[in-house]
Amino acid sequence: MSVRQYRYLGALAVVAVVATVLIGVLGSPFSFRQAPTAPPPDDDPRATFPSPYRNVRPGVAYAGDAACRSCHRSLCETYANHPMGRSISRAAVVSDVALAAVASAGLLAAGSPPGVERFDPAAHPEFEKFGYRYRAEARDGRIRHVETALDKSGQTVTEVDELMAFAIGSGTHAKSYLFERDGRVFQSPVTWYSGPRWWDGSPGYQPAWHFNRPVPVDCLFCHTNAVEPVAGTINQYKSPVFRGETIGCERCHGPGSLHVVRWQAGGGEGADDTIVNPSKLEPYLRDAVCEQCHLAGRVRVLKPGREPFDYRPGLPFHAFWSVFVLPSDLEGNVGRVAGHTEQMHASRCFQQANGRLGCATCHDPHRKPAPAEAAGAFQAACLKCHTEAACSVPVAERKKTHPTDDCAACHMPRSPTPGIGHVALTDHRIRRRPGDAPAAGPGVVLRGLGSLAHFHRSLVPPDDPGLKRDLAVALMTFARSRAGDPEKLRPAREQFGEAALPLLTAALARRPEDVAARDARANALLFLGRPGDGLDELRTALTFEPDREYTLLAAMLAADDMGLKTEARGYAERAAVVDPVSVEIQTYLARSRAAAGDWAGTVDAATAVLRLDPTDSRVRALRLQGLLNTGRRDEARADYEIVLRVAPKPDDFRRWYESLGGAP
Repeated sequence: MSVRQYRYLGALAVVAVVATVLIGVLGSPFSFRQAPTAPPPDDDPRATFPSPYRNVRPGVAYAGDAACRSCHRSLCETYANHPMGRSISRAAVVSDVALAAVASAGLLAAGSPPGVERFDPAAHPEFEKFGYRYRAEARDGRIRHVETALDKSGQTVTEVDELMAFAIGSGTHAKSYLFERDGRVFQSPVTWYSGPRWWDGSPGYQPAWHFNRPVPVDCLFCHTNAVEPVAGTINQYKSPVFRGETIGCERCHGPGSLHVVRWQAGGGEGADDTIVNPSKLEPYLRDAVCEQCHLAGRVRVLKPGREPFDYRPGLPFHAFWSVFVLPSDLEGNVGRVAGHTEQMHASRCFQQANGRLGCATCHDPHRKPAPAEAAGAFQAACLKCHTEAACSVPVAERKKTHPTDDCAACHMPRSPTPGIGHVALTDHRIRRRPGDAPAAGPGVVLRGLGSLAHFHRSLVPPDDPGLKRDLAVALMTFARSRAGDPEKLRPAREQFGEAALPLLTAALARRPEDVAARDARANALLFLGRPGDGLDELRTALTFEPDREYTLLAAMLAADDMGLKTEARGYAERAAVVDPVSVEIQTYLARSRAAAGDWAGTVDAATAVLRLDPTDSRVRALRLQGLLNTGRRDEARADYEIVLRVAPKPDDFRRWYESLGGAP
């Protein structure tokens, strides 16, 4: 696999996964009990898993939050101010008048809360990042983000101005922004940080993305009630994109239509089996409700035959997703946004609680305590199991450091989050002393990349063939997502490929139509220096799903690296039909058409790229060349003037332009 393939497919892996070769690394030892085995991989757990709740079944419809509000108004009102109840919102400017009205109703403190964006100079709405100037603007009641490319004198060369459609995140820590193109969702490179109350670059954003970072379903899964991806695409969704927008009641309680009918008819007799109450579930099923979003792992693998939103509360989460972690996630890594579940499982409190400790032990899912109440609320949670006398530090000494005598401030300190500027998150390992660290989880270290462990080891038989398939897919995803020099990482990736290949071969013998496993097997073959076999695997995958965007891109790059230019261009043309607003696809088409002397086609593809990313001088130079070769000299001259202003060697560029017949 070439450096280019590593970088591009690796970038897709980073984007797609909120982010164990032998049985010894097939799990984590931190689950407290053996639970019932999940159904076989080819069965639908919604139909087959033994549950007393009828609303876990696949035919039961969702009712929507409005139906819940008619009976549970007070819970719905407090939940609306919980971070989960503000997981996504319309990107709009909140006026001071509106803030005052909300504050007067007692819902917010007076003034501007940290989650509400400001645009005054103190909020740094204009800043420089990645070599470009960015600007957040309040315009006509909406939020717009602008990227400006500057020449050497600081003058504007090109500018992209995008209207933000949604703000993703509650604003407790930050808000990132989404916008749509042709039903496809992209993320802005600009983020609002609530702590310092200013604008800055988005976490993990790469300079080459500009306004073209696709947002796959994995990224939306935990921030929205539901979306319905268009089959085969990376970031296209059926309209309306968000079904219910913010996380709703039924994400934790399951579909509510049966429950509504029951209570409209008077409530019935006996236990209510029409709605899930997570507090009444077995501990591993109770925890699964929270694990939907708070167990990110390093790699999450959707099981074959499942759709991202198939999981229903009351069912085992691992029957829908396999979650793989690194042992370091269970000891020293406190800085990952959704690593709280891994950390809690590593704590002595969890391990010795025999199922009594869960997320809701400390966190009320319907109401977030006000800042003045928080220390007392969490202290009360600790005192459910511990006593005041259990702390070895005298009260007077504790209060010198923490006047509120806050247990969490000492045992669950907050620390900065690597890669996410201006954000600090809580350490959920609940260490007795700050220097203490739990033992690492099991795992065979794979040279250079670490190890992977299945999080729900005690819930899945170690010889489960579906688990081995998921492990192999995870290995390939993890290997692709590692940042750094591909050549230096090659030995480790070869080792991952060797480990994954037999597992994927066995998985495909059982289920030939498993295209995700075929993509992974193709990557394993490419890692092992077998490009022809890898491309054959991608060709086979496309016989099952001819319009699968990721597979078309992988086949395009693999064929190109083998010198099969015509075949590669064919994959690009097919991919462009699936996704006409992909900068990567249109850039490849511009280059391949230019190489084939198709100058009119070059102009078309290059124009499509520049419409989305006017900063790409190499593509602009390709269009310039196409314009000259099709007699459109005035348009070519305009492109020439733009590139000349940013060219690192303007004299060389001028000579190249003149060699093509352009006027000096």
